[in-house]
Amino acid sequence: MKMNKSLALLMLSVSLSLSGCSNSKKVEEKRVETTTDDIYSPSNENKDNIIEQPRSINDVKSYNYLCVVKKVNVRKEMSTNSDILDILPVEFEITDYEKAGDWYRINYQEEEAYVHSSCVKEKVKYSFPYEFKKVIYLINDKEIYSDNELNIENNTLPKLECCEVYEEYENSYLVKTNDYVGYINKSDVEELIGTFVVIDISDQELRLYQDNQLILTSPVVTGKPATPTNEGLFNIYNITYDRYLIGKDYESYVDIMMKFDGNIGLHDVEYHTNENGKFHGWRERSDFGGETYIKNGSHGCVNMPHDEVMEVSEYVGLGTKVLVKK
Repeated sequence: MKMNKSLALLMLSVSLSLSGCSNSKKVEEKRVETTTDDIYSPSNENKDNIIEQPRSINDVKSYNYLCVVKKVNVRKEMSTNSDILDILPVEFEITDYEKAGDWYRINYQEEEAYVHSSCVKEKVKYSFPYEFKKVIYLINDKEIYSDNELNIENNTLPKLECCEVYEEYENSYLVKTNDYVGYINKSDVEELIGTFVVIDISDQELRLYQDNQLILTSPVVTGKPATPTNEGLFNIYNITYDRYLIGKDYESYVDIMMKFDGNIGLHDVEYHTNENGKFHGWRERSDFGGETYIKNGSHGCVNMPHDEVMEVSEYVGLGTKVLVKK
């Protein structure tokens, strides 16, 4: 029987198409089978089974900035006798700057201005384009490895250093601290879980976490060098309200005190009038953070702004962990 030429061509096309689909399916199945052990899948519940490559240190973004560590005058000229254009608070970030002797030339409201180097510190800020997975801390001094395109040097992190984890591998974590980013061996760390507080003495900062989410960040003032805030991992064991803190040379009223290390604890010190109409406190808002603690630090307690310490009290309770690190 003779076959119509156009019909024959159609059947040949369908046959080739089906053959191609079959081969494609086999290749796809083989690709999945050989790569799933080496890749990161964000959720086994994802109906589409979206597969992503493991997160890498090369995903990190960074920028340099000047951090104000003491309230600083913005001056018109490079001289302490020059006109003052503004006063920048502690923790203010300056991203457009250039070193000029003992001064930094900055861009202030689209005009050239100057700040003195004794009041600022050069820093680098790192960030990932995704959220961290959990929080860990070092149980010993250990090196953080940073072999990457950013050319970040390897550094030794101190015991109790706190790290946010952005990827987990068989034997290591990809982590970020306030100052560094890199890889840490799993055997050198412990995980912090649930609700906990981290107090960073070097950065004069408190961070509150709950279930691997950052709830709050606040500047603080810790103990001065003669009466430092002790480093360590503690538990909140006593919470009191509307009371006086009494010491050898002071008697100070506070709205709240949360003790975690003997008589050392978290409490308010910012000038404030409470709901009972009582005015109290002994620090301005601009005193928190920076280098205030070096010359005007506490007797060991962690001094906090009023609103922030009250917010912390809404999340913590007896037994909540408090990690204090350098």
